[in-house]
Amino acid sequence: METQTTEQKPTLGISVESMKRIEDQAGQWMILEEHYTQYGLDRRQQLDYARQLYKSILAEIRQVQRESPLCSDLVSA
Repeated sequence: METQTTEQKPTLGISVESMKRIEDQAGQWMILEEHYTQYGLDRRQQLDYARQLYKSILAEIRQVQRESPLCSDLVSA
């Protein structure tokens, strides 16, 4: 029986590894509020952290766009 590798690409031509990185980073948005409360970050720190995370997610999406021309319209901003 064959095992899947990270080089295998789903239907849209996006590598499994890229999708995993995007999924992991996007999941961070779901825990931001808890993270802020837990570590007692002030409003400025919250915004800085959110900006860094947002940029990181956009960078991953742009990487996916470069990997697959089929996904060129994932991000319009």
